[in-house]
Amino acid sequence: MPDPGSANPFGTGPFQELLHALRLRSGDDAAIGRRAVLAVLVAWVPLVVLAQMQGLAIGSGHVSVLEDFAAYTRFLVAVPLLVLAEGQTRTWLQRVLRQFTAARLVPPSEDARFTELLESTRRLLSSRAALLAIVALAFTLTIASGKAWVSQGAALWTIVERDGQRMVSYAGWWRVLVSQPLFMSLLLTWFWRLFLWARCIRRIARMDVRIIASHP
Repeated sequence: MPDPGSANPFGTGPFQELLHALRLRSGDDAAIGRRAVLAVLVAWVPLVVLAQMQGLAIGSGHVSVLEDFAAYTRFLVAVPLLVLAEGQTRTWLQRVLRQFTAARLVPPSEDARFTELLESTRRLLSSRAALLAIVALAFTLTIASGKAWVSQGAALWTIVERDGQRMVSYAGWWRVLVSQPLFMSLLLTWFWRLFLWARCIRRIARMDVRIIASHP
């Protein structure tokens, strides 16, 4: 009988190797909180510090970092929540997969296919190709949307005027190179995880699953 608990296909992710190097690996529940705090320290705190260096933190003549609701939403709220949600979701998905074998919804004749499905899901979720694609797409979306946000009056603290010329502020560079790509990478990782979950369920549905109407 395959054991989803040992395979734990959703207990990993594209950034697994980096997290392991930082001793914050995805499968360690005790590290989830530290990862969330670290994400805020990287995505939000430097924005405020760098903005303050140019008088763009608060009280400036235009929208500042500490008065930008969108910046709060993305980098101080959404970023840590995307990290924290992984722990609960990983446990929930693992319980669902275990139920397929514990209740013998997947018959012994399908054990080999079920095990291969778990292993392939894990490989796809943690593949380097997925990592490169997510990071590349995160930077592409960040750069492509940057000018549009400023032209529409959003994130004005990313621009500073010097000698009559408009330049990217220190905080603006940090947003473009670190904060926004980090937010987008976390979001795209979730989209990838949800896609693989849908793929997993779809393939299980195509197996000779024993459906019992009276099963709880």
